[in-house]
Amino acid sequence: MKDNTNYQDQMTSENFSGDNREVAIRMHPQKLAMYISMLSMTMFFVALTSALLFKKGQDWFSFAPPALFYYSPILVVLNSFLLHRATKLYKSAQFKSFRNHLLLALLSAVGFFLVQWFTWKGILDMRLDRRVVSAAFFYVIMLMHALHLLGGVSALLVVWFKAWRSRKDELFELRNIINPKRVLAIEVLTLFWHFVDGLWIYLFLFIF
Repeated sequence: MKDNTNYQDQMTSENFSGDNREVAIRMHPQKLAMYISMLSMTMFFVALTSALLFKKGQDWFSFAPPALFYYSPILVVLNSFLLHRATKLYKSAQFKSFRNHLLLALLSAVGFFLVQWFTWKGILDMRLDRRVVSAAFFYVIMLMHALHLLGGVSALLVVWFKAWRSRKDELFELRNIINPKRVLAIEVLTLFWHFVDGLWIYLFLFIF
């Protein structure tokens, strides 16, 4: 009897270990690629800001951004919250609320982009000397973050348009719930925006 109990415990342990291995391997390659990309981009921005910090005591420039600019952290936090809620609503088949949250997330993302645009335009109008190392680093940071932001807004617009187009076909949406590619696309989009939003808060606190 004791041997049988030990055997069952051993089998349970093996099954549990196997389940853990399965969970570890179960992550979709696209999501794994997104995590790797976020890690590499984080290292890139940390390296840039570290170099900028090194130059900060030498030829650092200062400027006063427009008052509207200080609303940008609020917009990015709101954007992340709305996308997080939208993902949960989609998985629970609350499609109308999903579309509404997605639209609000898109509006907050566009608002954030406009705030950034006017801020960047003001900085460019200062005509910072590109030969100054700190200014050169700053231009690179601005450009790279702008590219990430533009890509995120474009992807969010595509997902929202598809959701809006299928608003009168609930059966189509129900079929998509069991479509792992559709769910994955929404999850990866949300993950990317969480990264962009978190990155901006880091840059905001660092630079300003």
